[in-house]
Amino acid sequence: MIEPDNQIWDRDGFMNRIMNSATIAQKLFELFKTHTPKTIEQLGSAVEAGQTQEAGLLAHKLKGSVSNLGGIELASLAQKIEQAGKCDDMSEVEVLWPAVLPQYEKLLKQIQVGL
Repeated sequence: MIEPDNQIWDRDGFMNRIMNSATIAQKLFELFKTHTPKTIEQLGSAVEAGQTQEAGLLAHKLKGSVSNLGGIELASLAQKIEQAGKCDDMSEVEVLWPAVLPQYEKLLKQIQVGL
């Protein structure tokens, strides 16, 4: 079994926030797996369309859901995209965007290992 990477997922912080409830953890993880791909897809569409402000708003939404689960790296990445969107810096958004899906997949794996 692979040990969770604390830079990807703050398992302890997440479990503390939900009072160590395995049931709540599983429900939140299922919701995350169900809804987050749509947000990522919408973010990709906004980037492709050159909609910098929209990309920033979607990154904010992604940051919130990822932060709730304790996703450190992906939340940080989403925050950077959000900030670039607020600053209307599409070139920065385009640089950061390709890392979103790989970071999401790393987070999913870490949570699956750790739950």
